[in-house]
Amino acid sequence: MVTSALQAEFDRPLMLDRITTDEVRYQDKAGDDERVAIAQRLDIPVVNALAYYLRVSLVHKETTVAIRGTVTASVTLECSLSLENFEHEVSEDVSLELTLPGHADQSREAIPHEELELDEAEALFPEVIDGNQINLGEMAVEALSLALPEYPRAPNASLPDGVQSEETAENRAKDEDTHRPFAKLAVLKDYQKKQQDEGA
Repeated sequence: MVTSALQAEFDRPLMLDRITTDEVRYQDKAGDDERVAIAQRLDIPVVNALAYYLRVSLVHKETTVAIRGTVTASVTLECSLSLENFEHEVSEDVSLELTLPGHADQSREAIPHEELELDEAEALFPEVIDGNQINLGEMAVEALSLALPEYPRAPNASLPDGVQSEETAENRAKDEDTHRPFAKLAVLKDYQKKQQDEGA
């Protein structure tokens, strides 16, 4: 999450009362000890560099924090085919809108088993900031985590003829499953609890 009661590996908190409608630029990079801790968290061999370049401001009548910018990183990954380490560069665009506490729209409720496209679900049920700060360093770590390949593959890495990779097997299994025209997000609230409360 964006905020946490636990100490983040790359801890760069920004208090909400410092954020205004004027866009402010923030940039920083992880130190040596922080990069070691981040690598352990992400379960990768090495984080050689991690930095963020972000612009932060209040939008939507000062009810929402907008974060725009880029996260860059240089990491060492283990190839899923050869099991050898290789270097991998990351440059990930960041575009987030986080609702300030007390400003979430409660008028829209999820219908049980309702299916929505991801963008539509995010618009209807935005992420609400928990607490009085956001953590730009934690955002950078999360962006890096999402940008890492599920099956790291070194350049020119290949398996012997006739050997099928785990990635290929998984993709074939997905192809055999029922296809949908686009990815959807099932938005569910605690329907069973609601039914129990109504029946009580």
